[in-house]
Amino acid sequence: MTRPVRHSVVAPSIQEIVSFLESLCPSLDPSAALLRSISNLQVGTPADLVDQIYVVPQPSDSLLATLPSDKGVLLISATPLFETPPIAFDWRTPANRLLLKLLERRIALYVLPLSYAAAAEGYDVCLAEAVGFPESQPLCRAGTEQQCKLVVFVPPQAVCKVHQAASEAGAGTIGEYTYCSFQLLGKGTFLPSERANPAIGQRGNLEEVEEVRLEMVVPQHALFAVVEAVKAVHPYEEVAYDVYPLYHCGVPCGRGRKVHLEKPVAFDELLSTLEHALDLGTAYRLRYTPPDPQIANAEVRHVAIGVGTGVHSDLLGAAREQKVEVYIAGGTSPSDWIGVPPPLLVDIGFLPAVAPGLKRLTERLRQVFGGRGVTIEYAP
Repeated sequence: MTRPVRHSVVAPSIQEIVSFLESLCPSLDPSAALLRSISNLQVGTPADLVDQIYVVPQPSDSLLATLPSDKGVLLISATPLFETPPIAFDWRTPANRLLLKLLERRIALYVLPLSYAAAAEGYDVCLAEAVGFPESQPLCRAGTEQQCKLVVFVPPQAVCKVHQAASEAGAGTIGEYTYCSFQLLGKGTFLPSERANPAIGQRGNLEEVEEVRLEMVVPQHALFAVVEAVKAVHPYEEVAYDVYPLYHCGVPCGRGRKVHLEKPVAFDELLSTLEHALDLGTAYRLRYTPPDPQIANAEVRHVAIGVGTGVHSDLLGAAREQKVEVYIAGGTSPSDWIGVPPPLLVDIGFLPAVAPGLKRLTERLRQVFGGRGVTIEYAP
């Protein structure tokens, strides 16, 4: 079957991209202190179209110097430019100088919410995977991820291709089973206009064709990517699909990740693993407690890890309650070091800790918006 030419693809707006980013973040208990943070479009107009996206740990002068000066640039940052809206403007302040440059060059800035750390492919999960902990569980459970049902209507000869594309993009997983779907044969009707380019039938004629109703479960964080994957392989010019929210229990999510190591490792070996896996080099130095030579010989089996902006007291408390021996933090505040150990606290730094999650986010953005003419880069 010849695939029809679709109508011209328009570059996405800032609001479309923001909606996608917020769909990745789970809807968790709003009372959880660790999940409340700045989350907004700090610079820019939602209706503006985007030609270039740069995913960054934080905005900086050196970064802005490398960016193109034309319109259509959106920065997606892990760090806010302002924690609270400024009530006075002093251009000698670094953040204010950056704001001036963003405004002058009309570069938009969106700040990821801290709840992105708890996302299915967010900071915590990606960091745990990067250091060699692929099978981890939430340290502080705060809810479950919303599950959806995608229903798409497909001509019989294209079902296999659409089913495979949706599955590879994240649909159809139920527990330990993948590629799960329900398919029902029926009849569909449509009348192409004079401007249409139908794959089946003729313009101006009412058509009645066999179609398969393909149903698949989709987690919220994968919904945008699955829909784009389906559209990319579907033979119709206009794809008919529905999305329904589901209310059964989804995948547990929350802040931090914990892992039980089958084979215990020495503490100094764990430190070496972190330095190598995150490629810390000389730019970042691990901080850890206590500064006792004896800990180098201690073997650990229960480890937890989490990314934040210096607010780790609740996670550390949870680590103590759950008998975690080492807690690996992506950024700490001075108060986090009061009263430790237990558990032993290791700080790898905020920027190295968010890097794996930002790289994964860049891949997701390319998957969803790359086909619309948008350049998408990770800019460490």
